[in-house]
Amino acid sequence: MTAEDLAGFRADIEAPQKIRYGDLDVYGCGPWCQGPMVLETLNILENLDVGRMDHNSPAYIDAVTEAMKLAAADRESNSMVSAVFGTFGSWQK
Repeated sequence: MTAEDLAGFRADIEAPQKIRYGDLDVYGCGPWCQGPMVLETLNILENLDVGRMDHNSPAYIDAVTEAMKLAAADRESNSMVSAVFGTFGSWQK
């Protein structure tokens, strides 16, 4: 790769995706990275009330791990559809 290869490169600036997690607005990048997976993971965790779990306890680690696995599986099954049709799977409320 040379400087000439990069000279004409331009990146598009896109609006971030957003969810509510508790009282917070959480923003993430689009489907070209792991943004949708992170937001979907938070949506799953919000339903599990991880705030009541001891931090880094076995139950907490299991809940976070399983939420991430579910979000990753959803990403794998929906990412192509999302990229083509402009929807972002089930993570966006």
